[in-house]
Amino acid sequence: MPLSPPPFAQILSELEAVGTTTSFDYDDPTRPFTKHVRREVPPGDAGGIYILTATDRNEVIYIGKAGTVRTDGTRKRQSIRERLTAPRGGSSSDTWFADAANAIGPFRVTVLPTPPDLAPGYVEVLLLQAFLTEHGRLPSLNRSF
Repeated sequence: MPLSPPPFAQILSELEAVGTTTSFDYDDPTRPFTKHVRREVPPGDAGGIYILTATDRNEVIYIGKAGTVRTDGTRKRQSIRERLTAPRGGSSSDTWFADAANAIGPFRVTVLPTPPDLAPGYVEVLLLQAFLTEHGRLPSLNRSF
């Protein structure tokens, strides 16, 4: 029996309905990305999903998550704000996001906290699978899942 994820837009809509969505544009790679995050993304312990969308073509270019669920069901403490400012692949987040902006162009960062009863990794995989199903590929900055 084939399994199909709900449409990407439906998953986003359901996430937006249950939490506070925050968005900001990153359009100047000469300015530190971490300053944008600290100014725009509220502090807190909430894990969740973040989506980068190229603003010139409204194309999702990256889907990521913050927060991990332990074996006992508790969450490791990593907020979306902490994840967005953490190093990536040996680079500082300022460098990684500036490189992305230089390669892709300006982008919007959308932050979607996940409800406490849903693992952020589960929601990330749902979104990635929905994107793959709809486009036949992953977002350009997602290497794998």
